[in-house]
Amino acid sequence: MNISTRQEYRRVATNDSIESFAEVPTIPTSFEKIPALNVARRKTTSLLIALATFAAVVVFITLDFAIRSSMSTSVQQPPLREDCGSSREEAISRGCTFDPLTAAWLPASCSRKWTDEFVSTIGMGYYTERHGKQAIDYAEMPFNSTYYTNRVHHVAHCIFLLLRLGDMRRDVRLDHMTLNPKHQRHCIDLILVESEHSPFAHTVQDVGHVLSGSCW
Repeated sequence: MNISTRQEYRRVATNDSIESFAEVPTIPTSFEKIPALNVARRKTTSLLIALATFAAVVVFITLDFAIRSSMSTSVQQPPLREDCGSSREEAISRGCTFDPLTAAWLPASCSRKWTDEFVSTIGMGYYTERHGKQAIDYAEMPFNSTYYTNRVHHVAHCIFLLLRLGDMRRDVRLDHMTLNPKHQRHCIDLILVESEHSPFAHTVQDVGHVLSGSCW
């Protein structure tokens, strides 16, 4: 095996000039900057992660609040039922008053709309017997008592009760009779039957208009 004894040496300066002994400038490499660069990157990454986490928390809280608000709005618990007890005296003690339109004692929170118009209808009244002549004070009638009235009273009761149904708002509560679908149907049938007795029931003279409607 041949072993080479040849080695390469850097050429030795042949003169004593300053240039020949000048130090070769050291060029900084990119490796010297790596520690500082890594620290900056770690700080930036940590900041971005913190911001992303904060944003995610904010989004989660916002969505949770929106969902809860939507559920509480769309699925509201029905209000507690109010009643006036089982006697006139108990009704008065609970703050209830007699509503002529429904012939019932109702809590103060129930709508009384159209009651004044109903009471002002000519020919209506409450009587204790058939073909009665002397109307009685409806506010004095005890619970579950029977009364009689005429057809004008009955039709007016139905008309104004259907009008009260239009008072369905969030801040107004309606009585059980107004909200009863069977009673609503009874009133409609009564009005239609009574309209047949009109002398103009089948005379074509009423005017109507076709409109562009909308829903609320």
